[in-house]
Amino acid sequence: MARGGQRLRSTLPRTPEIADAASARLARRQHGVVTLDQARAAGLSQRAIDRRLGSGRWERLHPGVYRVGGAPPSWEQLVLAACLHAGEGSAASHRSAAALWRLAGVDVTIVEIIAPRRARGRGVVVHEVSVPTRQTTTVGVIPVTNPTRTLLDLGAVVNPDVVEQALDDALHRGLTTITKLRGILRRDGGRGRRGAGVLRKLLEARDPRSAPPESVLEARLGRLLARSGLPKATPQYEVRDRGTLVGRVDFAWPTEMVAVEADGYRFHSGARAWRRDRARGNALTGRGWRVFYVTWDDVTRQPERLLAELKRALR
Repeated sequence: MARGGQRLRSTLPRTPEIADAASARLARRQHGVVTLDQARAAGLSQRAIDRRLGSGRWERLHPGVYRVGGAPPSWEQLVLAACLHAGEGSAASHRSAAALWRLAGVDVTIVEIIAPRRARGRGVVVHEVSVPTRQTTTVGVIPVTNPTRTLLDLGAVVNPDVVEQALDDALHRGLTTITKLRGILRRDGGRGRRGAGVLRKLLEARDPRSAPPESVLEARLGRLLARSGLPKATPQYEVRDRGTLVGRVDFAWPTEMVAVEADGYRFHSGARAWRRDRARGNALTGRGWRVFYVTWDDVTRQPERLLAELKRALR
C-alpha cells in the first residue's frame, strides 16, 4: 500500500455499523477513498463491499480502491486513488507532483504517478520506475516526489519555459536549493535520462552562491537584462534622498536615474504589497526617476519592445 494509506486494526468488532463508521472515518482522512484491504480490516466482508458497490453507496475508482459514501470527487482524490492502486513505492510525480507543490507555471488536472511495477489505471499516466524513499514525501496524505526530484522529472513532460518557471518558484520558496538539484543531476541525471538536460541547462545559468530569486518574474527579468546588451543594471538598488531611504528597486541604472520593477500580484505577496510598490514608484518619479513596471507578458511575449524602451530611456 502506498505511503499515506493507513491500515485499520482487524480486531475491531465486526458489526456493520462499526465497520461502516470506521471506513467512513478513514475515507475522510483519505480524500474520500479506501482500499479493499482497509475495508476488510474494518470488518467488512467481500459480500458487504459488493452490496455497497451494487447499491451505489460506494464507487470503484480502480480495482480494490473505492470512493466511499458519496464523497465529492476531487483531483486530489484521483491522485491518491491511483497511488493506492499502484501500491507500495508509488507516488504522485511529474506534472501531478508539481501541481501538488503548487509550482508556478504548472496548473494541471492530469493524474501522473511513478510506480515500481506496471500499474494500469483508467485516466492515469504511469511512469514505471523505482524512486528512492529519500526522494519522496507526502503532501497531506498523498505520497509525492519531493520538489528536487519533481523538477528533474518535469523536463521530460513539459517545455523548458514551464520548467524554468517552476524552478524559480521552488528556489524562491525554499523548497529546494541549487546544491540539491546539482546533486540529483549527478546521481540520477546521466546520459539518456529524459528531462535531465533541461534542468542542467537552467542550472548552468545560475550561480550556486547567489541567493534564491525574490520572485519568478524578477529572476526572468534579470536574465533578460543580462543578455540584452544594455549597460549592466544594479539589482536591488536603494534610492536615497538626503540619506533617507525612498525605496529599493529591482534593477536600476543610477546615473541615468532609470529603474525597473517586476510588477504583478502573482510575483509579490498580494494586492497590498502591489499597492505599496506603486506608492514607492510614485515617490521615485517625483524625484526625477523614470520607473518601468514590467509584467510577465512583457518579459515572455514582447521582450524586444521592453528592451527598446529601456534603450531609449538610457540614452
